[in-house]
Amino acid sequence: MKPESSNYILSSLSDALDVLDLLNENGGLSLTEICTALGVSKAKAFRLLYTLTDKGYIVKTADMKYRLSYKFVRFGSNVLRRTDLLTVCRPHMQTLRDAVNEMVHLTVLDENGNGVFLHKEHSTRMFQTMSRVGFSRSAYQLGTGKVLLAYLPEEEQKAFAESYTYEKLTPNTISSADELLRELRTIKEQGYALDNEESEPGLECIAAPVFDGSGTCVAAISISGSVSSVKPNIESLLPQLLACTAACSRELGAF
Repeated sequence: MKPESSNYILSSLSDALDVLDLLNENGGLSLTEICTALGVSKAKAFRLLYTLTDKGYIVKTADMKYRLSYKFVRFGSNVLRRTDLLTVCRPHMQTLRDAVNEMVHLTVLDENGNGVFLHKEHSTRMFQTMSRVGFSRSAYQLGTGKVLLAYLPEEEQKAFAESYTYEKLTPNTISSADELLRELRTIKEQGYALDNEESEPGLECIAAPVFDGSGTCVAAISISGSVSSVKPNIESLLPQLLACTAACSRELGAF
């Protein structure tokens, strides 16, 4: 008898994952081979394969066999890179937080154009934000998010910029694709971004990129705090932020 928890399993999703596991173990397989291995009808197998192909998880080769797509290479690379990011960046973020006594965030960009917080170093100041590990927001609404967009190829920048439904979180939030693309050019030129009360009232943020050995911007680190404590001190805070991101980038193989 199956355990009670099996009642929560979605059979169609479970079947699709079985297909992916099978292809991972065996490489390219035909429709007939997949049906035999999984014990499912051709009609069901075809629907599963069609859906997975449509979503880009598998490809159909010229010899009518199915194999996993290179999408999984990207998934694996992202998991490994983000694990390395935490290991490498956390000590430098702690050092930066201790030096400036402001919140320090580590953010990455997901496939939907959202900035996702991977790590946060808290300050002892009273001012705190709603951010937390795992929290995400459209990248155009964040200082770190804008940095991550700024270092993408131009065609990817444009695609993300045109995909957003622009929401005014504050009066200062970017409100159009054209405005975002102009700001991204400025960020790339100067090497850092500002969040001037764009994501939360009263919040000021300075953000800069972290690069890996291929020269790809894989994350952004920010100093965040109240407008009254961060904005007047940007000139002194920025070199400390850039020293932190440079140290992280060196450990990841950049420069």
